[in-house]
Parts: sequence; structure tokens; C-alpha cells
Amino acid sequence: EQFFDRHVETRLVDIATGEYEQGGKIDPRTYSQRRARNDPALSRAAPPNAAKVARLPTYGGVFLIRDGTGDKTVRQVVLPIEGIGMWGTLYGLLAIDRDGKTIRGLTFYDQKETPGLGGEISNPKWQALWVGRHAFDANWAPKLTVIKGNAGPPERDPHRVDAISGATITSNAVSRLIGFWLSDDGFGRYLRRFREEGQ
Repeated sequence: EQFFDRHVETRLVDIATGEYEQGGKIDPRTYSQRRARNDPALSRAAPPNAAKVARLPTYGGVFLIRDGTGDKTVRQVVLPIEGIGMWGTLYGLLAIDRDGKTIRGLTFYDQKETPGLGGEISNPKWQALWVGRHAFDANWAPKLTVIKGNAGPPERDPHRVDAISGATITSNAVSRLIGFWLSDDGFGRYLRRFREEGQ
């Protein structure tokens, strides 16, 4: 808890506008995006999307990571992501560098995919393939995707990641949900603000 307090600031973002919540009526440390999404008073219907996200919470809980030395510079932002996989909803976290485009990490902490196949989205070796990739193209359109075959290293193939062998449906689901949350329907407006202001 002390480490978290020293290095991590939790903020609520209005997903529709990309602005931080200013009212202070909701404690970001205890806020549950999952519960809010299921509460009609705290959410809205999502626009049609390939990730099959049905409802969007009014606020998304993001994590700003600092080095804890007193320097207030945000080193990375961690975004909650979710979407329908083969057998249920995939819940994960996507970490993006302070440049607003370079992936620092990806993890799925709750999923029901087939062990040894789609369940490999929780394998650290596969998750490590995302590090150093770029979330957006040169025009800041979401570009990150999973492909069949072999993607090159990030410096040569910055927008593509190897699919999981035998798990096409899950791999495609990951592409779709990441694309959704990087778009303006998800955290796209917030990430634009983050790139411009650095916080």
C-alpha cells in the first residue's frame, strides 16, 4: 500500500470528454468501474462496436505512474480495458508510456478463455510481446493489432503482435477490445489530452 501511495495516483476520467472528474464526489481509490458499468445511473449504452462492449461507465478509473522520488512527471498511464472473448468478458490493463503511444505492458487479470489456448493471453511470455509496440499510427489513429504468423520486433513491426496459436477467436477479441479502448469511444479523447498535457 505504501508503494502504491508513493508511485500511483488514481484518477477518474469522463470517458465521453476525456477530462478528469473535478467534482470530487467519487473516491477514485474505492471506485469500481465494473460496478458502475452495470448501474444505469452511472453508465450509458455503448455505441455499436466490434469489441461487443455493451455499456460504458460515465467514468473510467486510470492510474498515473510516477517514479516516487518527488518528481511529479507521469511516467506512464494504465488504462482498464475489457471486451468479449470466446467464453466471456476479458478484463485487463494496458500501460502506455508518457509519449502517449508506446506500450509499456499488457495484462489480463480476469478471463474465462480455454486453458492452453485462448487462456494464454495471461501468459507473461505472450504479454511481453506487446512491450515497445505503438498503439497509434502517425496520424494518431488506433493501429495496434494481433496477426496470424510472426510479427517482427517492435522496432521493425511496431503495430503488430503474434496471435496465439490455436486461439484465433481470442486473439481477434484482444485486437478488437484494444482498438475500442484506444478509440474516441473509449479512452481516445483522454489519451489525446494526456499526450498534450503530460498528466
